[in-house]
This record gives sequence, C-alpha cells and structure tokens, in this order.
Amino acid sequence: MISDAVTGTVAADARVLLGRSASLSGDAAGALAYYEAALEEQPEIAPYLQQWIGDAYIAANQPLSAVLPYQQAVDGSSNLQQALARREKLALAYQLSGQFAPALDQYDAILAVAKIPSYRARMLWESAQVLLAMGGQASPTSACRTWSRTTAIPGAAFSALQALIEAGQPLDELQRGVVDYHNGAYEAARQAFRRAIAYDDRVNEIRYWAALNYVELGSVADAYRNLNEIIGTGAGASRYGDALLEKGDLLAGSDDLENAAAT
Repeated sequence: MISDAVTGTVAADARVLLGRSASLSGDAAGALAYYEAALEEQPEIAPYLQQWIGDAYIAANQPLSAVLPYQQAVDGSSNLQQALARREKLALAYQLSGQFAPALDQYDAILAVAKIPSYRARMLWESAQVLLAMGGQASPTSACRTWSRTTAIPGAAFSALQALIEAGQPLDELQRGVVDYHNGAYEAARQAFRRAIAYDDRVNEIRYWAALNYVELGSVADAYRNLNEIIGTGAGASRYGDALLEKGDLLAGSDDLENAAAT
C-alpha cells in the first residue's frame, strides 16, 4: 500500500510539473495556481517555486506582484550564481513596476560581487537604462555609485557611459576616465582624470590610471611622473605595488634593464 506521505509527494511533484507545463504554454494564471499549491506542500523547494511564481507574474504583466516572490527566491539562494540570476529578475520586476531606485540597488548589489567582464558589462548596461528611465529623479550620487563599483570594459560599458553622458547624468570622473581608456578614447580619458584629481580623494587610483593613459598618448614622462608620485607615498599605499610593476615595465621597454630589475 502506498503511504499518504508518498502520495502527497507525488501529487506535489505533479503540480510542479503541471505548473512548468502551463508556464511554457503561456498559461500564467494556471502556472500560478499550480505553483502556489505546490508551495504549501513542498516548502523545501520554496526558493525555486518563488522564482517561478515571480516569472508567472511577469508573464501575466503583474510585475509589482512579482517583487515579493523574487525577493524570497533571492533570500533562499544556495550559491552566488543563483543569487545573481534571481537578483536580475528582482531588478526587472522593480523596473517594470516603475520602482527605479530599488532596481538600481539590485544592479549595484550584483556589480559589487560579479567578476566576469561580459556579465558585468551587461549589468552595467541595464543599470544605465534604469538611470536613464529615472531622468530627473536620479540623484547625483546614484550614477556615481553605480559607476564607481564597476570595472570598466569595452563594448556595453562604453555604450552605457555614452548614453548617460548624452542624458546629462552625473558620473564618477575616475570611472569615466577608466572606461574611456579601455575603449581607446585617450584624450577624453586624460580630461576626465584631470577633473577627477581636482576633487576626488582616490588620488593614487587616479594617478595610476592616468599613468597608463599617458603611455597610450605617447607621453612617457608624464606616465613616470604619476607613477613616481604614487611610489613616493610609500609602501602599503594604494596602488604602490602596481606603480612599481608598471614603472619596471616601462624601464624594461626602454632597454633600461638594470633599473627595471631594481624597480
């Protein structure tokens, strides 16, 4: 005889499968009914069910209703990759429901931990779209916060930067310069670093990127000047080791191997 517990588990599994089938066939309301019934019977898979419930609400054009299940799915994530994928969905639900500030917070949370350049570029682009949608609602710090947490890379990052500039959004000048540098806009980068050094307290970070940029501009003397200023701040200072390595590379490139080795 099959026990009631086994029968209940089979029934719950069947509801999950029926929910997936309904979702794939475009029946969002049916999918929601099956998922919510399964949620009561199988709380151990709640994070997955909450994600699918959120998906069903999005498919039903009810993004506001998707926010809570997506948040619960994020909270129940068992690994970073899972959490990031669910945060994307949560950010989208916020964005579609017109809640731009919390959407931006989700992209910031993703960018704070994500490492893969292509993924960071896509998230940067998405966060830029939120900032553009915010328009006059965006505070001067919101754009700077997003950019200051982002590693600059080609393609989407540069496109996002240009879109924000054209929309008149305030940007972190250091990050603006780094994005320009990575995309070969060296003169624009030089101007951004000059603006940054006038008010930003991340002096060594600015000097380091300015040095790399001066190399590309062919002004090696200015590159050495910035690197030496970093080195002069002493061991343990920000970018101290990087400055030594970069200076060593420059010396080696000019065939000054003895000083390169010493550096």
